[in-house]
Amino acid sequence: MIRPKLHLAGGDNYREARWFRPWTVEEGYGIVEFELPESVRKVKDQKTTTFGNAIVKCNDTKIATEICEELWVGKNPHVDYCLAGVEIISNSSGSHHELRKLNFRRNMVVQASGKHNCVYMYSNL
Repeated sequence: MIRPKLHLAGGDNYREARWFRPWTVEEGYGIVEFELPESVRKVKDQKTTTFGNAIVKCNDTKIATEICEELWVGKNPHVDYCLAGVEIISNSSGSHHELRKLNFRRNMVVQASGKHNCVYMYSNL
């Protein structure tokens, strides 16, 4: 599965909207079929994959992903994920270093985990 960004960073050092646009499917989680390039087809023996915002259902849990900026926006995707029963949320981030920003990030992750009773895995590049 390929998970696109739902929110682009647009402040401080970031101007992602110059080159990209966010995934904007508003209803549901918005999944489409994506045709893989030939180089990937050869390696994976797979022609297509899913593209979009989804919850992965496993035997005994549900997993979802936020990407970078999505932790910082007012209506975080993790709120809807947790209401849908997600127990594990990951966030891969590419946030620049700034004094005392780590404390702020840590607080946001702790609040997300505590408020929604989920595991929130955060990794900054």
